[in-house]
Amino acid sequence: MTIKYHISPSALTEDFLVKIWEASSDTPLAFVFEETVPEPHAAPYTLTANGLDNVVHIVRMYGVDSSTLLHEYEAEPLTDVVTVFDPIRFKIGDGEPDTPAEGQGVCTTPELAGLDEETDFIIHRANYGPLFPTTHFTFSTGTGEWTLNSPDIFNTDEEFTITRLPQSVQTVVNDSVVGKWFSDFVDISANTNYANTHLRKLIRLNGTPTYTFVDDPPIGYIFAFQHSGVTDGPATIAFNNGTLLWGASPKSSIEIERYSDAAFVWDGTNWNRVYITPPVDESAATPVAGDILGVGTYDVGNVASGDPVYTITHNLAISGDYGVLYSIESNSAADYHRDNRIGGSWFHHTTDKPNKFYVGLQELASETQNLSIFWTIIKR
Repeated sequence: MTIKYHISPSALTEDFLVKIWEASSDTPLAFVFEETVPEPHAAPYTLTANGLDNVVHIVRMYGVDSSTLLHEYEAEPLTDVVTVFDPIRFKIGDGEPDTPAEGQGVCTTPELAGLDEETDFIIHRANYGPLFPTTHFTFSTGTGEWTLNSPDIFNTDEEFTITRLPQSVQTVVNDSVVGKWFSDFVDISANTNYANTHLRKLIRLNGTPTYTFVDDPPIGYIFAFQHSGVTDGPATIAFNNGTLLWGASPKSSIEIERYSDAAFVWDGTNWNRVYITPPVDESAATPVAGDILGVGTYDVGNVASGDPVYTITHNLAISGDYGVLYSIESNSAADYHRDNRIGGSWFHHTTDKPNKFYVGLQELASETQNLSIFWTIIKR
């Protein structure tokens, strides 16, 4: 949608500031366009805002110094709907209901009722050419009746073609038609508050800045963040105008690690996450034998009888083979004399080796333990 805003000459001596909002997001900092028109305003000026969504917009003009609202109006998105009509044909003597009889001078064509003979249709007479209103015929728009000027009459076998001209009607549309995600890019390496100039831009984070939403942005716009700067993160996204929906515990901020991406959208009350990706360091070296791929702890508590098997899920998506070193960790000094009477072994997961492995434990005596498994994965 394009809005052209015409500003007439004015005697006012301050700069003008034009801002445009989507009508559904009419809050102070949710405007989607702004432009300053410097004084003097001696000549007409046309401001053009391109690339707006096809929704109703509110255009406001303020005085920069006085902050006075000078003008306001709503701009509706319009589209042209063109209707094309089939031609109307008849031949004198063909016997059709609307065909006049030979020797008459009057014809009623119901399809022409309500039309204008000057702009809406053309009557063409075979071997003669187009008939001109007033010069060759008169027309009654209420009934669609047209009369040849006397002494002209309809003659046997004469052929007529009436062409209705295409009709164009402007209708209001209301749909978002942004054809691409980003119109540009903005780089953030220091603490920054949301600005409307960040709309439809990929926000590229570097280092550990905090990007803060202080006021409401327009509803329904995706704010996409990428952290792939040369300086390590994490960066922080702070939601000061409303919390980020997060299960039963909404968040007021979230960290974006280096080599990860995230996107959020404001619904007018809360923030919603569109996606958050884990860090991916494409520059990291391929693991070789002996590299530690991960460590972790699995809480067991009391070891059940009957040689229980525990599934350790690490979700490291390991490619190739690996080995596991593990130890039994006592969770209470008072239980160590029971926790150390445990045997066991580990083995690969039967269906998801890249992300899981098993540890099987066995009591050497039937006692109550309180222990954990501390594990280390090493590339083979």
